[in-house]
Amino acid sequence: EDPGAIGSLTLVADQPLEAGGKATVELVYTVGNRPMRVGGGVLAGRQWLADVNDFQNQDPAGPNYLSARTSGTGARIEAVTVPLVGPHGSQRFPKPMPAFRLEGADLQTGDTITVIYGDRSGGSPGIGVQAFETDALLLPLYIDLDGGGNWLTPRWPRLIVVGGPVAGLRVLAPSVVGAGESFD
Repeated sequence: EDPGAIGSLTLVADQPLEAGGKATVELVYTVGNRPMRVGGGVLAGRQWLADVNDFQNQDPAGPNYLSARTSGTGARIEAVTVPLVGPHGSQRFPKPMPAFRLEGADLQTGDTITVIYGDRSGGSPGIGVQAFETDALLLPLYIDLDGGGNWLTPRWPRLIVVGGPVAGLRVLAPSVVGAGESFD
């Protein structure tokens, strides 16, 4: 009934990202027409087909570290993990994924939560970028407006990944070729 209820996501990143490199990317969630209540928050899924390491929010010096901050007056963000099953978690069992729960005060229309993927302020090397090019890498961020565990999906912005230094080469050729015989 209210297309602006969930809110929106904005990507802040130096693009394109280089395949196989390290990066820091910010994803800014802006609260829509419905406030986010204390206990709500955001959940960072992953693209398990994108060959990147799992994100984490527990070790600021470790790889793939995520942190979050909010613009809301009196609001705080607590790093937690939430089990997620499906294409952005695990297909077989609930996988603990990094999430950030809202504490202290509700967020109102226009307030933000910024998730920093690859936050380097605590010594993390950043997030690992997948090893191949794409013009549509997603960072799935789910939104829970009231703490009820009903994870909503706003439109996810896309990252561009371009080729970096060549790390390997695969050549396909016939396995049986006669001496002096040419082949494709």
